[in-house]
Amino acid sequence: MSDNSDFVLRRFGYHVINYNHAAQDYAMSIPPWPTGILLLTLTLAAGCTGKTSEQHIALAEEYTGQSRYDTATIELKNAIQKDPRSARARWLLGQNYLVTGDMESAAKELQRA
Repeated sequence: MSDNSDFVLRRFGYHVINYNHAAQDYAMSIPPWPTGILLLTLTLAAGCTGKTSEQHIALAEEYTGQSRYDTATIELKNAIQKDPRSARARWLLGQNYLVTGDMESAAKELQRA
């Protein structure tokens, strides 16, 4: 709205809000450094579980014993990410794929093991 229409509306008791300026003022009032720190913290937390490949494998064996194959698969993939040459993790992952019916993935992992 123009300044003239703002004046007319105010004269008849209406409150005029310029939303473009309000959004800009709010956006400029948030300092950028807390957002950067938050993003850095989340990135580091997501990438660092602190577990070794063997610990992931042990958890996966536990989950497999409880028939929690999806969770076991995640742990085995984490183990392989930590140690890509882990034959045990690949063999267990192949076994999990067999149980869940994913024959193509099972064949790939069992060949890699």
